[in-house]
Amino acid sequence: MIIIKSFKKIGLGADINYVNNFVVSNQPGVSTGNISTVSLGLVLGLKDKTGKSNINIEPYWQYQDYFKLAVQDQHLWGLKFSIPINSLY
Repeated sequence: MIIIKSFKKIGLGADINYVNNFVVSNQPGVSTGNISTVSLGLVLGLKDKTGKSNINIEPYWQYQDYFKLAVQDQHLWGLKFSIPINSLY
């Protein structure tokens, strides 16, 4: 996560993720394929009245591209919630 800007009650950031997995192909005559996943999100870090982060909300978009597999590419929109580790102590 990269913090872009912090305001009084909200911190803004970006979440960028790329994963490439090799899998056994389900196409005849092809032994291996791979799944390439890209995820982009905008992190909104909410703070309590003392200025300490207490929860992160992240709307994100994810794209999965299948190479040498008989599966259509997928797009996904979603929402993630997380608790920052520093708010647990």
